[in-house]
Amino acid sequence: LGGVSGIVIVDLLTARSWKKISLNSKIVLVMGTILTIGGTLLIYLSDFKNLNIFESLYFCSTARSSGFSINNASEVSEAGASIIAALMFIGDAPASTTAGIKTTTVIVMFVAIVGLITGREPHIFKRRVSKQSIYKAYGLTVISIVFCLVSAYLITAVDQDFSFFDSLFDCIAAFSTDGLCRGD
Repeated sequence: LGGVSGIVIVDLLTARSWKKISLNSKIVLVMGTILTIGGTLLIYLSDFKNLNIFESLYFCSTARSSGFSINNASEVSEAGASIIAALMFIGDAPASTTAGIKTTTVIVMFVAIVGLITGREPHIFKRRVSKQSIYKAYGLTVISIVFCLVSAYLITAVDQDFSFFDSLFDCIAAFSTDGLCRGD
């Protein structure tokens, strides 16, 4: 529940109708569902020889929230670890106990791309997304990506025993305050 945020929980308890729920809560619930189902399936498909569907669900959930894991992340294939890293990078809801760039940032960037392709103003649940929100979302994401890449490069340059992929995974885990680790 910490990944959903107290604000969404209170909104669900008081609104009692999809129409009365705030825009933030709708985004959090829809994106959380998409990321959980999609992430679980992608992790499972990339590592079905090593993980069952429930372990894939657990990795998906832990990547976006606590970082506590019953499985070792270094035993997951690089394809599966890439999905886990993306989920860690995204994180969960604003005002939640998780880190990452947040689900609302991802949806703003997605609707901005759809708006650019279709030539229409970006909208989320019939509400227009301002250009300022789009600029902030892309700015935050670019800065976060650069931070993680530079950090991984520095770790790899200082200690060449670490692969760049494992260093990047660990840097994303640190950025997202997640406890998963592929390095020794």
